[in-house]
Amino acid sequence: MSDFLVIREIVNQFDPMGLIGMGAPDDEHDRLTQKIIRSLYDHNIDKIKDLLIDCYDEYGSSGRDIKEEYQESFNRKIQTTYNQIEVWYLNKNKPH
Repeated sequence: MSDFLVIREIVNQFDPMGLIGMGAPDDEHDRLTQKIIRSLYDHNIDKIKDLLIDCYDEYGSSGRDIKEEYQESFNRKIQTTYNQIEVWYLNKNKPH
């Protein structure tokens, strides 16, 4: 499976606004997927959390302005997705 498709699968599980869950096509979040891939190829994994948080802006929401009662759940969703991407990235780039 290509790097893009692996990251697309992770991003679609993340599904920032629940659009995939409501039947949107698999390419709904491809802009985010492309940004993540670009950062990973540049070995800039530190940008990934910001990309995940800031992607909400593209949908008219703000990942930086989450109501307090949703903050813990939001942070957990970001961290879980980041962890999945990090595991993939580290496995892909470990010395053979």
